[in-house]
Amino acid sequence: TDLAVQQSVNQVNGLTQQIASLNVQISGLVGVGKDPGTFLDQRTLLVRQLSGLIDVSEIDAGNGSLTLTTSNGAALVVGGQSFALSTQVNAATTFHNVYSQGTDITSSITGGSLGGLIQARDAAIPSVLSQLDTLAYNLANSFNAQSRAGFDVNGNAGVNFFVQPTGIPSAASSLALAISDPSLIAASSDGTVGSN
Repeated sequence: TDLAVQQSVNQVNGLTQQIASLNVQISGLVGVGKDPGTFLDQRTLLVRQLSGLIDVSEIDAGNGSLTLTTSNGAALVVGGQSFALSTQVNAATTFHNVYSQGTDITSSITGGSLGGLIQARDAAIPSVLSQLDTLAYNLANSFNAQSRAGFDVNGNAGVNFFVQPTGIPSAASSLALAISDPSLIAASSDGTVGSN
């Protein structure tokens, strides 16, 4: 997902460069009284593609030119100039944050596929991972408690079935069996044959 964020930023930059170039061509034609219809159609298509990637606000800049910003006001295109977004690794998360002219705008990107990727990467996936860790932690503890309450095939008191998790974070990734001998499975409640 983090790689897709970087790729989306590159796509945004490619589109804004093309839109800025079309702004120049359209303004030039409007300035001399010519019809810029073909260029307007191309620009409309590119703006539509851009708005699929990131939330965009359009401002008529006059003379056929458009100014484009993100919904929070970060400039993307002003006349014939495009303003490239960039990504930098956030040391705390090791993920790439999105910057506009040196300002971190990651949290303000809420629309388009880029906003969806950021939401999935920063909120949805960590939430699911946290739920999975909680499930693994509770499963291991409950299963181990039941295993210790029983007896194995030789009538010996049961032992932990899973390696005892040290805490909820990363419990799912560290879930492992504590026993490798099937005769140590404590499947009897009282140690007698057939008590399962």
